[in-house]
Amino acid sequence: MKKISLLLICTFGFIFAQSNEIITDTVSENRATPEAVICEGSTPKEYIIKKENTHPFHRMWYVEPYVGAGFIFGEIENNTSELLYGSSFNVDFGFKWRYQIARHFGLILNTDFAYNRYAIRDGMQNNIFDFQVDFDPDYVIHHERYRTWAFGVAVGGRVNFGKMTDLSYWGYFKKAGKYIELLAYGNYNYSRYYDIEFYGPSNLETELQYKDPALFVPFDAGLQLSLGWNWFSIWSRYRLTDCFKSNHSQTKLPPFSAGIALSFGSTRL
Repeated sequence: MKKISLLLICTFGFIFAQSNEIITDTVSENRATPEAVICEGSTPKEYIIKKENTHPFHRMWYVEPYVGAGFIFGEIENNTSELLYGSSFNVDFGFKWRYQIARHFGLILNTDFAYNRYAIRDGMQNNIFDFQVDFDPDYVIHHERYRTWAFGVAVGGRVNFGKMTDLSYWGYFKKAGKYIELLAYGNYNYSRYYDIEFYGPSNLETELQYKDPALFVPFDAGLQLSLGWNWFSIWSRYRLTDCFKSNHSQTKLPPFSAGIALSFGSTRL
């Protein structure tokens, strides 16, 4: 009887030791990759696997193609002529090259192509330039516009808020998240002219264009502030320079504009 009892005790002890060894090996294997945590108080024992960060942050370049449009507003200074709201606007298309140096901050290099139009009422009649155009009394002026076509470059920074969805290492055309962006820009107006459309006695529409480089400033610069939500953003700009050269005109066109931009997504280079 004693031999049987001793045999049973040894058998159960061996089984218990083997079961503990199996559990220990399982926990060790699970902790290797990834880390495993034993849930205490659960029967049978359960294991929760902590997921590793599969998309760690990488410093890298992103590019965002976009289109934007906005309206120019404000008062014309040093002249009694008026800016026509709604008819004065700008349109641009470009690329934002972003170097993400931290999870919530990136440096911006912006390149774009833009069209700007200032619609003006009674500009020539109020001597917007230092010369006067003599129109026939029977002529009726229909439109006056100052227009430019420009290439532009801007530099600045972007601060992101909350989760960014374009930080995936292999992500293409991802959303840019919520952000605020401040840029300093400079444009070269490669085409610039002041045009007048009027109707003659026979009701024939005629157009005059003034393209003299001595009248217009070829470069302009300013600041832009943007608030963005993924593919959509609103922006406002303030131009720091004048449009007309001071030796031919004291008129200052409004420096303010605001609008929206639509991004085609953010993709990693």
